[in-house]
Amino acid sequence: AATVGRLGLDDVRGGTFTVTNVGMVKGTLWQTPLVNRPQCAILALGRIRQCPVVRDGHLAVGNAMGASLSFDHRII
Repeated sequence: AATVGRLGLDDVRGGTFTVTNVGMVKGTLWQTPLVNRPQCAILALGRIRQCPVVRDGHLAVGNAMGASLSFDHRII
């Protein structure tokens, strides 16, 4: 249903975990997602960006993506 644009409220009701995309917000390197009650957790994924990395002891250009996980500590 989601791939053809017909996702309804009943299709997403009762979820326990959310994955959200904050990558469309330019300049965002850090995000703190808020858990949608009564769910147990939410994972926010940022945009992929190029940055300096060390590979085999040498400086190179690599890709990095921020990811933030918020969860209900009472479940643990």
